[in-house]
Amino acid sequence: MKKITMLTALLLLNILLYAQRQPDAIDDQIKAKLTAIVYEVDNKLKPVFAKNEKLQSQMQQELKVLAKITDPKQRSTAIAAYQAKYKSSYGVLMKQAGVDMTKYAKDLNTSFPTHQFTVTNDFSVMGKLKPVSTVPPKPVTTQVTTPVANYTFDKHTGCGGIAGGNVTSTSSSITGTGVCAVAGGCNNYGSLSKTVSAPQQSSAVIKVAHKAKVEAFAVGIAGLASSYASTSCSYGTHKTTLSVTALAPLLWVGYAEDEETRNDSYTIEAGRSMFIYYGVYSANVSALPGESNSKATITGINNTITTQL
Repeated sequence: MKKITMLTALLLLNILLYAQRQPDAIDDQIKAKLTAIVYEVDNKLKPVFAKNEKLQSQMQQELKVLAKITDPKQRSTAIAAYQAKYKSSYGVLMKQAGVDMTKYAKDLNTSFPTHQFTVTNDFSVMGKLKPVSTVPPKPVTTQVTTPVANYTFDKHTGCGGIAGGNVTSTSSSITGTGVCAVAGGCNNYGSLSKTVSAPQQSSAVIKVAHKAKVEAFAVGIAGLASSYASTSCSYGTHKTTLSVTALAPLLWVGYAEDEETRNDSYTIEAGRSMFIYYGVYSANVSALPGESNSKATITGINNTITTQL
């Protein structure tokens, strides 16, 4: 118990250090909540599985193989097969431990009303950001078009235990990944940004295009594991966000993904500026040996600004 308490403190310290610089504070708030759930559920499940060593060993060995699958289709097939094989016996042990994952999903929904958390296959929790519809303003008549380029790249990485990942970028994309293999946590995020302006004498129209995708994969090999990924794309006051969460208790597996493609136009008033921002965030937490992976990508960034002569 002492070891877990110290590890929790280290994880929360890592969260606090990076929360001050992360543009979307909601990301760190969700990670802190997941960290608390990780330890609460593990403390309930471990004594029950300790009494069923044969089943625990069998499930652990299969999860270790499943955790190494990188092909998305093969991984989805393997997850479905594993869940179908053990769902009945796992449900019995969950009841014996007094663990109700719907309780945690409801708690997360109450704490984060902009998200929707649901229980999948009765045991793992999946979370997504609720969609928000936006209606862009009508473009103005324009004559001169130039591409938006030379974004400023910034990244921050912080991982504990055997964890890792990175944030990388190109001229038209940014990717953030997080990996947590054993007890520890990972917190990686980065951004591309640039300010564009309309001339003093006339307004401008900026046409923006990008594709965003987020993936969260968690395998509770020897303890509960969680994974979280989000993207944030903003053009001045116009903002779109994706967010997914995968929460898998001991000897279970969870996966969530979401994506969107945007093609929009916005008006910049004469003499005004617009700040363009693309952010990716990935976080992983495991209380004991487990595996979780998260990935947030924004690709196909293609923006142009059109002004009158």
